[in-house]
Amino acid sequence: MVLPRLCALVCALLLAPPVFAQDDCPFSFEIDAQSSAFQALVEGAQARGGFWRPIREAPDDVQQMAGFIGRLDICLMTPDGKPATVETARGSKLLDSPHVTSCTAALLPDNRLLTNVHCFYDPTLVRAGFTIVAEAQINFGYVSKDFTDEVRSYRVSTREVAMDRDTDAMVLQIIGADANAALGGHIPMQMEEVITPREALTMIHHPRGDPLQFSSGTCQVAPEQAELPETASQLRHICETAGGSSGALLLDSRTLAVVGLHNQGGLNARGGYNSAHKIAAVEKALKLGFRPFTPAPVAPAALAPSRESLAQAALTEAFQAPDEAARRAALQAVLTDFPDSRAAASARNALALMAPKPKTTEEQATDLLLAALKESDAAQQRPLLQDILARFPGTAAAQSATSMLALLTPRPVAAPKPVPAPVPVPAGSADAVYDGQTLRIGGTVFVNEGDIVVVAAAPGDSVFRTGDKVFGIGSVETRTTQDLVDALDAAKRDGTNTISLNVLRVLRTLDINLPVPDQIVMERGPSQADAKTLKVAQDGSGDFDAIAQAVAAAKPGTRIEIYPGTYVGGVEVDKELELVGVGDRDRIIWEAQDENVIRWTAPSGRIANLTLRQRGSADFGAVQFSKGVPVLETCDLTSNGGPVVSIIKTADPVLRNNIIRDAKMDGVFVHEGGRGTLVNNEITGNGRSGVSIFSGGDPVLRNNVIGNGKRSGVLVFKYGRGTLEGNEIFGNALAGVGIGTGGDPVLRKNVIRDGNSSGVYVYDDGRGTLEGNEIFGNALDGVFVLTGGDPVLRFNVITRNGRHGVRIDATGKGTYIGNDLLLNKQGAFNIAPDAGEVKRRDNLE
Repeated sequence: MVLPRLCALVCALLLAPPVFAQDDCPFSFEIDAQSSAFQALVEGAQARGGFWRPIREAPDDVQQMAGFIGRLDICLMTPDGKPATVETARGSKLLDSPHVTSCTAALLPDNRLLTNVHCFYDPTLVRAGFTIVAEAQINFGYVSKDFTDEVRSYRVSTREVAMDRDTDAMVLQIIGADANAALGGHIPMQMEEVITPREALTMIHHPRGDPLQFSSGTCQVAPEQAELPETASQLRHICETAGGSSGALLLDSRTLAVVGLHNQGGLNARGGYNSAHKIAAVEKALKLGFRPFTPAPVAPAALAPSRESLAQAALTEAFQAPDEAARRAALQAVLTDFPDSRAAASARNALALMAPKPKTTEEQATDLLLAALKESDAAQQRPLLQDILARFPGTAAAQSATSMLALLTPRPVAAPKPVPAPVPVPAGSADAVYDGQTLRIGGTVFVNEGDIVVVAAAPGDSVFRTGDKVFGIGSVETRTTQDLVDALDAAKRDGTNTISLNVLRVLRTLDINLPVPDQIVMERGPSQADAKTLKVAQDGSGDFDAIAQAVAAAKPGTRIEIYPGTYVGGVEVDKELELVGVGDRDRIIWEAQDENVIRWTAPSGRIANLTLRQRGSADFGAVQFSKGVPVLETCDLTSNGGPVVSIIKTADPVLRNNIIRDAKMDGVFVHEGGRGTLVNNEITGNGRSGVSIFSGGDPVLRNNVIGNGKRSGVLVFKYGRGTLEGNEIFGNALAGVGIGTGGDPVLRKNVIRDGNSSGVYVYDDGRGTLEGNEIFGNALDGVFVLTGGDPVLRFNVITRNGRHGVRIDATGKGTYIGNDLLLNKQGAFNIAPDAGEVKRRDNLE
């Protein structure tokens, strides 16, 4: 029988959880250095003139309550006792096991404690493997980090008595001692059930594990509480907190009855609120013994408030003043009326916090740049930018101002070819002008007697005169003046005012004193503009049934109208033309297979209201611009081959109001020095990037929607540049904007959101300037910088991203000024040990 019992004992020892000695858990009262996030919170509280204060400055009744509030230290371990990597508020970090953290807890009857569930079971730590609560202790009377002899510490059971995850409330048990007897009681078990927005609160807590503090004055129920139904358990408040404040009680400032149990941050210097749960909801879930507050009967002698109570009431009113000037005046009144009170000391500290600090030259320049960025009117923005250059030369803000002024300066547009002033023809010909090369006779024409040569030729053919001979395409007939007059009379009678002898090109001799022209063209319609219009229709009702024929025949300046149908075959446009769809765009389809649908090399022109499809060849797309300043507008474009639209060499087109979608490769590809202006386009669902800018490409993108791409929304690569303003970039598989290999774009006032990777990805010596953008809701980091990336970020809002606001790895660097980096899931910055030089200031973290 001995052997089985021995085996059972050995097995029990092997299978039992590990036993930890108290020395394994390094409990102490050392305080960590302030984090940048904490400093941002301090600055936000300074702006409002309030913050938590040492408990020794609290009124007597608050100090009495504070005797039952302690710092709860929790020692967490991994099952194997080995370190584990945890994604903390400051980034990815390797934590030793054991790891000690702290919360705030309140003493209840029967030596029980009330705190938050997440103090034992923090989801982030649990995911990393810290699943064992090895030890816990509560410390009462920790009010000074320099004197801890009177702190009373008690062991706490590592197994909770009760908990309610819905309200994040947990009850623990003190073991081995009677804290109630030693401390003389417990918190008053009275609660306020009716809660109103802006109700004054008091909070007693250990922020960051610091000695005991209290918050009042600016500590209130948040106005946003009014958005919740009265039955909701949530309680929104604006009492300043930090890590370590979890588990603190919110108290009614007048009665000190318990109002709520704090459990989550969210307040920042620009607003927002922290979160708690109403104590009534906690009481309902856990049956702790709280009773509704009832005022105690007051003896007549005690009715008169003490001087200290009056001072504290005046201080509370001062903190609730509606504006800074009123707040300063009220705080000064506390100093005057109650000079030796504890409230006066708090008022003096608050006034010191509110005192303005002199700004550096760089900060003044930055403020002026921010004002310029907020100005939407270019006429108002320009003098602000010029003021920055004049007053703060050499600053980073001045560099941005220079770039913005360049953007406000219109790009030079190629000047049209000079046209000689028209010279009227006086010899009896109505509406006839001669420009030195071409004699144009439009509408009804009356001519002198003489020989008329009528050439019946195809539209767009030229007829030239050399000596007495006429050269042209088509049959050449000699007609008399009377023939022409008869034709004009018939045209007048049927109301067309058009000569109906096919398309006429008339060469004739007029009895006027002008040089013989090189070319004479008689317009076939009632006006000059009509004579420059050709119609393409597949049903035979137009001048042509193929687009290529019309392009070949058209003179520079011709408008080619394309009517519904499916047209096949690409063209090269090397003269100034308009290619315009007439009718329902979805029924005007122009396709090509092993060529670009349109290859544009003309100085200018226009493409509008067409559906353009490249059916499949990696070397070709829908439109390629390699020259000129044409306009592409209101078209629907896609490509199963190369990029939908390519802009290369000296091309500087305008793309506006187009749909560029569902391509196999990029939506728009700007490279080899191409430029272009893209405005109000919808660029979505493309197989690579929505817009790719390579090899010296330098376009301007304004107010486009660029989304749901299979790679990046915009990729700036291989020394590409570009300016992106006011675009909405969303839902892309990779970065919203990728910047690599020397790319250096400017991004201003864009929304970069809800991507499946990082919002902006800067790598391989990429640069870039980001100002005034909103970057939020991305699955990974707001901005990820690595391998020599060196961007400048100013005044961006980078929030609610899945990891960090800004992550800097592997020799990444950059300058980060005045950005709002709050509310990212894993914190504001994550800066790796091997990161390069990182300059940052004035960020909300």
